Amino acid sequence: MNVAGHVAVAMRLHPARPQIWLGAALPDLAAMGRHRLLGSIDNHDVTRGIQLHHRTDEAFHRHLLFTEPMARLRRVLAVDGVSRGPARAVAHVGPELLLDGELLAEAIVDSSVKSAFDEIVSLGSTLATLVAVDKQADWLRHLAQVPEWGLPDDYDDPTSVAIRLHRILDRRPRLAFDQALVSPIASRLAAEQTQIVATSEELVASLVAELAG
Repeated sequence: MNVAGHVAVAMRLHPARPQIWLGAALPDLAAMGRHRLLGSIDNHDVTRGIQLHHRTDEAFHRHLLFTEPMARLRRVLAVDGVSRGPARAVAHVGPELLLDGELLAEAIVDSSVKSAFDEIVSLGSTLATLVAVDKQADWLRHLAQVPEWGLPDDYDDPTSVAIRLHRILDRRPRLAFDQALVSPIASRLAAEQTQIVATSEELVASLVAELAG
């Protein structure tokens, strides 16, 4: 699950608590800037949100509405000639981004993501302690860009997602795939998108029910 998905879950579990929503998004925001959260912060809501992020990921990664399309994608991508490492990465991250694209089409999720990002400005340098001391300046610069940039608006487009995955994974030799595979990967993602869209609310509601229990 990615940023919008985490905020969608957090806002349902904790209405009107945007610092919790931010905490739920922070691990993924860190990964986008090639940072890792290694420290802590003296803010109960942000800490609670970070903890919720990990609980949500654990539930999401074993949910059938995620594992089934992921398994299908692995199989068909292998047929298309995508090697094992890239196929696993695409089959995992691709559906997550498509889910974010669907959720961001909901005005309440989109506005909640923006409210969460606004808390970055409110909290300012207090967020520095979440990363190692020697990384804090870069971390704060990265976070400062998030409210201005927001999330990409093309996560609902399988071709854009495939291009984005090619660019991201190209930095990692074991997961990189040839540009010629972007088109077949986009087609396979498009084939799964219908189900992802149709079951997005069911998935989020299921996760909220599990995490609230």
